[in-house]
Amino acid sequence: MKRRISIRARWALRYSAASLGLILTLSLLGHQLAQDALDRMAVSKLEQYGVTVSEIIARHADEPLVIAGLIEAEIAGSKEWDELAIELYDRDGTVTLQRDFLAPFSANADFEWARQDSSPTSQITHRKGRLERLALNPIGFTRTAMSLEPFTMALTSVENILFVLLVASMLLSGLLGWWQARLSLRPISRIVETARAIDTAAGDQWMPTSGTKDELDVLALTLNDMLQRIRSGMDRMRRFATQAAHELSTPLTASRTTIEVTLEHDRTPEEYRKVLEGLLVNAELLSDSIHATLDIARSEAGLSADRVADVDLHEVLESVIEFFEPIAEERGIAMKRPAAFHAVVRGDRMWLHRMISGLLDNAVKYSGRGDEISFEYLQRAGIAELDIRDTGVGISARDRDHVFERFYRGDGHPDSSLGLGLPLAMEIARAHSGNIQVESPERGGSIFRILLPLSLTARLGTA
Repeated sequence: MKRRISIRARWALRYSAASLGLILTLSLLGHQLAQDALDRMAVSKLEQYGVTVSEIIARHADEPLVIAGLIEAEIAGSKEWDELAIELYDRDGTVTLQRDFLAPFSANADFEWARQDSSPTSQITHRKGRLERLALNPIGFTRTAMSLEPFTMALTSVENILFVLLVASMLLSGLLGWWQARLSLRPISRIVETARAIDTAAGDQWMPTSGTKDELDVLALTLNDMLQRIRSGMDRMRRFATQAAHELSTPLTASRTTIEVTLEHDRTPEEYRKVLEGLLVNAELLSDSIHATLDIARSEAGLSADRVADVDLHEVLESVIEFFEPIAEERGIAMKRPAAFHAVVRGDRMWLHRMISGLLDNAVKYSGRGDEISFEYLQRAGIAELDIRDTGVGISARDRDHVFERFYRGDGHPDSSLGLGLPLAMEIARAHSGNIQVESPERGGSIFRILLPLSLTARLGTA
């Protein structure tokens, strides 16, 4: 199997490649700049020699011996470095003076350029390792040549220096790349080590952060948030499992005890019938508990994508009210229908119906003859707020913080209550990115406020 290159090695290679590309580009640029500078220096130096010779000829035009002596001196002064060569020509192009021979380095001089109208006073060319300048002077032409070998040697020295620097930079960039990759990935290594050692059941282990608020800190904080959610979910599951085991064992234990006691003696048909009726009640209670437990588990799993759609909250509420109105009327409870409103939320219509039904069922259970149940809708900041109010027995301050806990039954609860209706409603609201709040007004009764985000279409329509 082909071995994969580690992230550290890839980062080091990328860093080194980028650094080498930059260094190579700078080296080529430096080489070109050095070559251009040496070329300009050579041309400038040759121009100086040419101007000096022209000045000698202009001052001593009628003294050829003086000119020859001064030119000899100029050439002698250049022997050590520039290897200067000079030729003088008359107007016809005949050589009148030659100091140092030019023949091995260049062809014969071409004077056609000087005979053209509006021609320049000098011409510079490169010829076989030398730089030559042919210029007009007061008595004819001056041909000055200078060896480029010193400049070539200087350029070679620059190239050698650049090569050494390039090799050194390659080694240094490789080491720096590896070190930088190791330094950058060190927080990830700490996160990996911590993740391997973390026990999700323990609440005191978290991903380490450096406090720099960089991308790795954001990653660590995100993982810590995820751990917190996992631990919260596991805590809820443990509590739920413990509570469910206790609540479900009660009807099972009662049924078993009843059966054992019944089987100890012969019974009349009427007695057996009474026992069976009791067992049926326990079985129904057990079945309701199991179904409610499954409903909560499904709601915690989130909404099914194929069932999510825009839902008119007013239509769902009207449907629930129609179901509970006969029950409320039979118990002498007045149910005041809400004023028409338009609120579209994104979610599962069946679950939303189940959530409102659970809250309205709770209001009916804790209300009596002469009480009233009413509804109020308010919309603010893209949130739909639906209040379900009743004037029943209300909720005590002690029970208020526990009404959404599973299997919790407060003071005055009906015997048939499983303590799962309100927790299921809360889980449905959370699955829709919403919430349920509870209040107990001083005048009595209770208020359950459903908070759900409006759909994007509804928010845009009200903007």
